[in-house]
Amino acid sequence: VGIVSAALVVNAFSIGPAFSLIYKRLLETAEIAKVTSWASFMTCSNLFLFGFLILLSILITTIHHSGAAWAYEKFVMKRVKTARAAESSSLLLSMLFFIDDYFSCLLTGAVMQPITDRFKIPRAKLAMLVNTVAAPLVVLVPLSSWVAYIVGQLRNAGVATVTRPTTVILAEPLYFYIKAIPFMFYAIIVVVSAWYLVTRRLGYGLIARQELYAQKTGELFGGKIPVVRRGGDKALGKHETSASLLDFILPIGFLMVTILGWILYSGQWWGLGGTNTLFQALQKVNIFAAFFFGSALSVVFSFIYFRLRYIFFVRDFFMLIKEGVMLMGGSVVMLLLIWTLSSMIVQDLGTGTYLADVFIDRMSVVWLPLMFFLIA
Repeated sequence: VGIVSAALVVNAFSIGPAFSLIYKRLLETAEIAKVTSWASFMTCSNLFLFGFLILLSILITTIHHSGAAWAYEKFVMKRVKTARAAESSSLLLSMLFFIDDYFSCLLTGAVMQPITDRFKIPRAKLAMLVNTVAAPLVVLVPLSSWVAYIVGQLRNAGVATVTRPTTVILAEPLYFYIKAIPFMFYAIIVVVSAWYLVTRRLGYGLIARQELYAQKTGELFGGKIPVVRRGGDKALGKHETSASLLDFILPIGFLMVTILGWILYSGQWWGLGGTNTLFQALQKVNIFAAFFFGSALSVVFSFIYFRLRYIFFVRDFFMLIKEGVMLMGGSVVMLLLIWTLSSMIVQDLGTGTYLADVFIDRMSVVWLPLMFFLIA
């Protein structure tokens, strides 16, 4: 609705040109035109991110159905004896998967859900814990999937190493971002607050009511209709007895190492034969490509590994791919639409320029941070 209304406004409510603009912006956002050659393909960002999310979903589905997640649950259950320990484990696991917020939420939620269910921790609280840590960490850790996007936004905002008419701050954008991390108070406070609530066993508002209801009734959805995860909540039962903790660690470890290795190698880091420092390597690499190719190699590695372990056969891989695409397909479409609307707001409607004209000389600049916070 937002995209259609924006296109109609831009084209004075002329239907033909409006839908022509929508088609054009959708193709630009999806970066389909860049697939025509390898050189242009390697400059993609959105397309690589879409591919990464789908591949990540396939990897998580593979781990889930292999019984590896069950093996990890079994390992943790021997050591987790209280609800506090279960919640702390959720936060800790989420922090270990700092590389991407989608990855952290999907995998931590899938793995920890059976464990938190045993201690009557409501699903709303598990969702709160998983999401609370995942999003701030990708901002606070300079090796996450958000780094390239944040650095790009800093460049657009006028942070540069050379003096231009648009330069506001004379600095290397990545260095500026890293120096700014200690001042990202919102993200830091959110992470600290999550640990404080868990260690002190505190709950407020909706979460407190959900916890009380779960302890009284044993029902984890606050009286609402239980949510059934797409693709099913159970692993393939025949694999659970043969799965080991190594089946859980290897695919995830391979993913982390491969992505980091691709970043350092393609950024020509001196430790891998290049000439750049770590900061220089991070600046030069297309981090979206690193996440895409790293996850692609991890999916191939996992398929080969589980085939050699006789956990899956070739026919199973098609089922895993289909289920993985279904699991993340909605999120990819949502991102495509959001980014398309965003590009139309910037390029076609000129909303930012209009607001700047309205507020310049009418409002003190000291109110800008509060405005950003309230709008966000």
